[in-house]
Amino acid sequence: MKFLLSLFLVSCFLFACNQKNQLPETIKGLKLNNGGKWDADSATIVNVDFLQQIIAEENDKGLNDFINRADKLQLGLNKIISECKMTGENHEVLHLWLVPLIDKVKALKTTKSVEDARLVYTEITTIITIFPKYFE
Repeated sequence: MKFLLSLFLVSCFLFACNQKNQLPETIKGLKLNNGGKWDADSATIVNVDFLQQIIAEENDKGLNDFINRADKLQLGLNKIISECKMTGENHEVLHLWLVPLIDKVKALKTTKSVEDARLVYTEITTIITIFPKYFE
């Protein structure tokens, strides 16, 4: 019985270690502002809304669909960067959210398979959808 229990625990551990595509519940370093949300400027809010509209579209049948979606997301990111007027700690915390998103959009543009594109796109969706949990 001990052997079976040990075998089960080792199997669970090995399975958990192989789950490298699991998404983090939050982004490293991203935290609330003393229990509240960080202030984002109106341009950032509008542009994040645009990103949320893009991820709400359902048209991911092939690799080109994902690459086209990455191009749209990049346009939204460019607007966030060019129109943002935030300063101080709010701005620094926004960067904690923004940098991983920029990296994932770049990765989506260069994916070579639909399977990889789906994985990266899922991570992008997670990053975009957590924005309202941290900013207002």
